[in-house]
Order: sequence, then structure tokens, then C-alpha cells
Amino acid sequence: MQLAGSAAALGATALTAKTAKKKAGVTKGRINQSVVHWCWGERGWKETDTAEAAKDLGCKSVELIGPEHWPLLKNHGLTCAIAPNGVEGPPFIRGFNNPDYHEMVIKATKETIDACAKHRVKSVIAFNGYKWRKAEDPKSGEI
Repeated sequence: MQLAGSAAALGATALTAKTAKKKAGVTKGRINQSVVHWCWGERGWKETDTAEAAKDLGCKSVELIGPEHWPLLKNHGLTCAIAPNGVEGPPFIRGFNNPDYHEMVIKATKETIDACAKHRVKSVIAFNGYKWRKAEDPKSGEI
């Protein structure tokens, strides 16, 4: 009897997984869904992998991915709805809150805005940055 119960449970699990696979991704399209590449890029995914996964899931865009990758998104029928501001490295570390980074942040943001205009990306996001004088060094003291 225990064996029969285990077989039934295994069959139900397989059926659930098969059903879930068919239902994966966007089903009705009422909500514009997207993914963010950096979540997967840190795990070794290439931009192409993210674009293919987004397309397979029925997403319409990949967010926070630089202008150099927008042609790839277009080839997959995707867009970028919000661009990073082009600051080198993780965009949330060096920000406008630190006067030492003002010139760099302004330059990078202007360049990204120009790229957005060219590629019809409507939004750019800039992060305020870490609170330390030297962004990567907490021992440098707070701003």
C-alpha cells in the first residue's frame, strides 16, 4: 500500500511539473512584465541568455541593461523600459550623493540620456550611492 501511495505521489508531482511548464510565463498579458539582467549576470548568464529567457517567459523588456545590449533586445522583440545611468560598475555604489562623483555621474547620465533618445528608451535611473567618502571603503568615513 505504501508503494502505491508513493507511486501516486510521484505521478502527481510529474503531472504538476508538466502542467507548470506549460503555464510558465505570461498568460494574459494584462501586466507588462520584465526581468533585470544583473540578477542573472552575476550568476554567469550572458545577455543573450537573459533575452532568450525573457522572451520565453513572455516578458516585454529587460531592465537596467546598457545601451550596447539594446540591439540584442530588439532582435528578440524586447525593449529596455528603464536604463541604468551608465556609471561604471554597480550603479548603486558611486552616486550623486558624493561630491567626488558629481562630474562622473553627470557625464555618464547625459551620455545615457542621449543613447536613450536614439533608441527610444523612455527612462533612466540613477542611484544615490553609498554613504562613505570612498564608496567601496566604509572606513573612509561618512560623507
